[in-house]
Amino acid sequence: MPERERIAMENSESFEKEKITCPKCKKENYFAVWHNVNVGENPELKEQVLSGSLFQYKCPDCGAVTTVDYGMLYHDPDKKIMIQRVQSAEEMQVVEGVFSSFLAEENAEQAGRYAGYTLRVVDSVNRLREKVYLKELSYDDRAIELMKIYVYKHLTEENEGIRIEEILLEIKEGKPTDFAIRLEGGQWGSAYFSEEFYKEVEKEFFGDAQKTASKDCIVDFVWAAEFLKKNR
Repeated sequence: MPERERIAMENSESFEKEKITCPKCKKENYFAVWHNVNVGENPELKEQVLSGSLFQYKCPDCGAVTTVDYGMLYHDPDKKIMIQRVQSAEEMQVVEGVFSSFLAEENAEQAGRYAGYTLRVVDSVNRLREKVYLKELSYDDRAIELMKIYVYKHLTEENEGIRIEEILLEIKEGKPTDFAIRLEGGQWGSAYFSEEFYKEVEKEFFGDAQKTASKDCIVDFVWAAEFLKKNR
């Protein structure tokens, strides 16, 4: 990770410049850190979030590229989705509480403002990107997380001793193709994504509800495991 020093920017609520020391050549330069991305106001940032380039610093002196990890609120008013990428378990709990209050029926004004919204909290850049992609392609992230449980169960039953650390949906040319499997030790594998199976999962567990926003703000692997316990 590059060394970073925050530099306050006047008249900017969406991003600030941070001084970064390149881990390769040790030269200092500046990098725009976007803590608030509203793609309704800055549509060009959507592709940068999806590609991951918004989190990539390329040193202008030596050309080395490194990832800069930071928290971000992503907001797409057209797609009606807000995703907060947090950097700690404590922050996740706080944001979950805030998002839940947005949808609380007793708070009529806010509930009306966020009616139909999908509100999510994630703990990594890759999960942020995955959620954005799924919304863009009109996939229900709840069904995708349930599919990950099935993938995990199948792989661990068929491969004794396998240690799976993360499962992410891989998207190529605008459509899901595989699940990327990160194994213990940093190795990667893959499992086929079945569109037919996705539709079966979506229909079985959500029916017409997939057309409405979910009130669960944390929808991840743990959420999916608990969901299946309650709905099986």
